[in-house]
Amino acid sequence: MNRRAFIKGGLVAGFLGGLGLSVKALRSGTSAVPMQNPSPSATTATARPTSSHSPVLPSPTISTISSNSDISNSLTKTKNVALTFHGAGDAKYAKAILDEIKNAGVGITVMAVGTWVVEQPQWAKRIIAEGHDLGNHTMTHPAMIHLNSARANSEISRCTRAIRAAVGEDPKWFRPSGTPISNSTIRAAANSNGFNQCITYNVDSLDYTDPATSVVVKSVLDVVKGGDIISLHLGHAVTTKALPAIIEGISAKKLSMTTISGLLGT
Repeated sequence: MNRRAFIKGGLVAGFLGGLGLSVKALRSGTSAVPMQNPSPSATTATARPTSSHSPVLPSPTISTISSNSDISNSLTKTKNVALTFHGAGDAKYAKAILDEIKNAGVGITVMAVGTWVVEQPQWAKRIIAEGHDLGNHTMTHPAMIHLNSARANSEISRCTRAIRAAVGEDPKWFRPSGTPISNSTIRAAANSNGFNQCITYNVDSLDYTDPATSVVVKSVLDVVKGGDIISLHLGHAVTTKALPAIIEGISAKKLSMTTISGLLGT
């Protein structure tokens, strides 16, 4: 079974809803079922294997979401959650966040923008060396929903090559940039690059909007539960401030933080 997967991306403030699939569904290719957490849409997985800020796009409602093969969470009963980070931005924030993650002893997944990997390869190397997952989040972080097939394919393939050059291995996951859900063009391009599905998230921290630290913490801790995928960013100062409280609060709920691979059992 190909261990590559699409990943769903894009951060939308105020966006509610999610779709998910169990790991069993991941293998069988069944469709998603509705969830009740704030963030993008979803479904479950097959595995494969940033501008510091995501554009604010119109917020779809649950009834308008159409997602054929995207992953926002695992519906398998689990006490694990996945922390995922948009990989781009100022080196000082990346260092602070990776240091905090190391001190906490938890796993994360970083969806890296290719230009960031080229400019700051030390973080991609550290992410892999410390046992985390590294994903593809396109080369230049365009709004992929507007791209044609050739451009979408180029964005994905160039990011994979950048990651391979930096760390000597291909990314394990793919998250489209600038959109909370994929479309047929994105999915076809991802598939042609070895990713069988997209992974998004169903808990939006809203950190990319640079609100008060308490808003980021509350956005996560008020809703997080086992099986969720949480969206965060490496490139924002507020994330560095909120992360210790988020980790402490998740632990207080008797949940463990892991990579996407760990969450989906791949």
